[in-house]
Amino acid sequence: EGDPASRACELGYLGALADIGLDRGPSLIAAAESQSAEAGRAAANLLLAISPRPTAIVTSSDLLACGVLRAAYAASIAVPRALSIIGMGDSELSSAAVVPLASVRLPQAELVLRGSAAPYAG
Repeated sequence: EGDPASRACELGYLGALADIGLDRGPSLIAAAESQSAEAGRAAANLLLAISPRPTAIVTSSDLLACGVLRAAYAASIAVPRALSIIGMGDSELSSAAVVPLASVRLPQAELVLRGSAAPYAG
């Protein structure tokens, strides 16, 4: 909530839903308490309790995605047939999971350069 990057992601998600005429955005956001597999599992449990159940969950890290996978397994939800799970970072975790997870590779060097070139607003 207080993290500007998380808020920017949330606004982008809500904007994309609005662009295609969908209006269920806020009810489909479950903020993780931390960047841990346990936090991913807890957030996924909230999302998986929604009816109709989501067919995909996108997380901000591969570690959170592993927690989502644990929640899906505990609920006997077939991944990827019934639930797609996408992480961020393309870490070794995404391919080492029992069910390999889709993961978005982030261009780290480019992000650092862009961040260092941005004007300081503090």
